[in-house]
Amino acid sequence: LAPCCPPIAAMCSRSPVSACSSAVDSLANTVLEMPASPVDNISCDRKLPCKQGKACAHDEHPCSATSQGYSATCWTRLRDMDEAPTNLVLGQVFLGFGQVVFCGSKLTGLCHFGGLFLSDPWLAVLALVGCMSATCTGNVAGFEPGFVQKGMAGYNGVLVGCAFAVFISPDPWAWRPLVATAVGGCFSAFVMVACGAWSACPAWTFPFNIVALSAFLYAQPFGGASPPPVLEASADWSRVMPLELVGAVFRGLAQIFVAHHWATGLLVAIGCFWHSPRLACILVLGSALGLLSAFAVQADVEQAMAGLWGFNPALTAAAACTFFEHSYRTFTLVVWSASAAALLAAGLSQSFSTAFKMPAGTLPFCLVATVAWGLLDKVKGYKKKLVPGSSKELLVSSPKSTAIEPAAPIVTQPKELMTTITADARPSSPLPVGPTAVAVDVGPLSPTLLSPSSAVSRRTRSMSTK
Repeated sequence: LAPCCPPIAAMCSRSPVSACSSAVDSLANTVLEMPASPVDNISCDRKLPCKQGKACAHDEHPCSATSQGYSATCWTRLRDMDEAPTNLVLGQVFLGFGQVVFCGSKLTGLCHFGGLFLSDPWLAVLALVGCMSATCTGNVAGFEPGFVQKGMAGYNGVLVGCAFAVFISPDPWAWRPLVATAVGGCFSAFVMVACGAWSACPAWTFPFNIVALSAFLYAQPFGGASPPPVLEASADWSRVMPLELVGAVFRGLAQIFVAHHWATGLLVAIGCFWHSPRLACILVLGSALGLLSAFAVQADVEQAMAGLWGFNPALTAAAACTFFEHSYRTFTLVVWSASAAALLAAGLSQSFSTAFKMPAGTLPFCLVATVAWGLLDKVKGYKKKLVPGSSKELLVSSPKSTAIEPAAPIVTQPKELMTTITADARPSSPLPVGPTAVAVDVGPLSPTLLSPSSAVSRRTRSMSTK
């Protein structure tokens, strides 16, 4: 920390390591709002025993603590602060921006917002309005605090604002799209909670699709012009340059937020890389698989270069990377699910644009991801990813997925092993007598069953056996 924070370096030069540790912890408590923890990895030319009985890095000379240990501690605390739930609405809003791509990170959400502002300021403003509307609705309506603090209530509002800015708002900076986005974001929060109550499967972006497609049915954004066909037999891919293919991959990431600039997709990837490098690589791979699917079926070159073949496969691949244990079998799941989402998106986009004069949104991603979720523990190697002691599992799950699972069938004891509890062996709290069982919760997701006979002392059980 010394090279980047001179005040702390000055404190270290005048005080022993215990004071250094207190100064760093006090700064962390004030700025980062994190619990205090000892500073590790401190080295010195001389090591003398300190009051705590450990090696200390101070002597009669000023301490010479290396910056590596402090930097590692500061870096870890910064990541913990970034991914921790917050009561501040602005922090919850940026978490909502990050949760669009399964990233529970405020800095990731800030990168996404910056990318939207770079592509179209009006798009970024409506996305912010939608996310704030959904987040404030969750706080006012009394949703589960952890659910709102992790940004789960707001990410569908982000997509609602992006969709309304592109497909419903012909004139930017008007008040009607702002009101529509605020109402749509509010409604998406309620639909999100309802989807979590209906099924243990994550809600994905179903709330966004329900709100946006309902509005599109009325507005019919493609009613004035006929969109070009998705598949074109005369598509000429030989003129596409390699650099254009790279730009198309990042435009596929930008199209998750209905943006068209490749730099927006690059910022999306950078934000995801801060949260999880593996997730960022899988997100880029999903967009590339969508582009490869477009080439395989000789799709329209302009639509493929605009990234319209990339955003549904990218979201599908990110969902597989987030919810499934990482193995080579999961990699095969990423490949086939992303390709299936690309082909399904092509068919649904053509059908929706012809029949209903509107886009299909992220409905292909939701359908394929739901199918993949149904294969959990049904196919060899497809196992749900659980991180004990980590909040990442809760950041991406639907509200119902955090509930306690149903208890196993009650196991009863034979009647001949049950006996009346003697006076000297009777516990302080009354226990039912007979072939019944009492459910005891010993963990957040692992309720166990305890029969009354297990609560009786060893002496009583030995008498019963005799």
